[in-house]
Amino acid sequence: MTENLSFLHPYWHRFGQISPTYHVTIGVIMVFTTVGAIAGNGLVIWCFISFRSLRTSSNVFIINLSIANLLMSLIDFPLLIIASFYHDWPFGQTVCEAYATLTGLSGLVTINSLTVIAVDRYCAIVIRVKSVSPAPKWKTYKATIVIWTYALFWSLSPVLGWSKYQLEGVRTTCSFDYLTRDATTISFIVAIATCEFAIPVTVIILAYCKIVTAMIVRRRNLSICKKSENSSLNFRLQRYRVRAEIRTAFIIIGLVCLFVVSWLPYTVTAMVGLFGDRTLITPYLSSVAGLIAKTSTVFNPIVYAIIHPKFKSKIKCMLYRRNSLNSGPLSKMNSRMSSNKFSSSGFEKQQIEFDIKSNRNSDLS
Repeated sequence: MTENLSFLHPYWHRFGQISPTYHVTIGVIMVFTTVGAIAGNGLVIWCFISFRSLRTSSNVFIINLSIANLLMSLIDFPLLIIASFYHDWPFGQTVCEAYATLTGLSGLVTINSLTVIAVDRYCAIVIRVKSVSPAPKWKTYKATIVIWTYALFWSLSPVLGWSKYQLEGVRTTCSFDYLTRDATTISFIVAIATCEFAIPVTVIILAYCKIVTAMIVRRRNLSICKKSENSSLNFRLQRYRVRAEIRTAFIIIGLVCLFVVSWLPYTVTAMVGLFGDRTLITPYLSSVAGLIAKTSTVFNPIVYAIIHPKFKSKIKCMLYRRNSLNSGPLSKMNSRMSSNKFSSSGFEKQQIEFDIKSNRNSDLS
């Protein structure tokens, strides 16, 4: 029985058996969560592989989020589903540690990627680094390696002796030990909460405050530029760029808010377990906090890919392309027309740039 397992904290022994109905409910919720997470994140990765135009430096970090979420969805979620329907953790301590390591790795890669995206957007919009010298792809991939290495350090630390992973109160999931009040556990929880939550969130907030301020100034300058008749075409191009930057910034802000809302309950639970009245923590409370964090794997691809115009148009193009393979030449022609329609925003930008060049040539003649 689970009560005799050495990796269950003694605090949880005071609680009786968890309701079978609760276990089944969690199992059903996780089935839908797993399907949604695999479909959503898989679709984002598929689009990235299929369309070269999406392989920008900024989008590499978005794909990083999807890869981390997909890993957790493919490996951790099925284990949780099996344990929930089994009403117990049947896999042993080694798998428990691997489960918790992968869950921690996915969450840490997510917050690290969001932090790098915020800095990248800050450099592109506020400092305007990219307008002078676009970042080479190798720097982006190097940053990605650093993100995973840094996250791996923190997620492997409990396995290597800095704190430990334990079975949680519902006895179907494993996570950091946030109930043992010794120097090792306290130092680890405080360090990871500071380095992988407080500092990244602070950097993100400061970066996007600067970005929003820069956007306000830029839109104000555009309104002044609009009054000039000679700069109407240039105004259209600048307006297109500002709108694209604003849209991207708000999408990333949405991702950040989603992450904070998803992981804040679990972080608060850990802090209360270490420094507060831990009698407030029940198996159900800790389970719900962890469940909220896991559901973010479904909403991340929805917030970014599904509402982002470029990704959305590419998804539609892929669907039309697949339909055209099962139809005749007429369907293929309709697919091409639809593809052109969905990429109208890009055509508009090219047309604006062409108009500006034509205007300059006419002025020279």
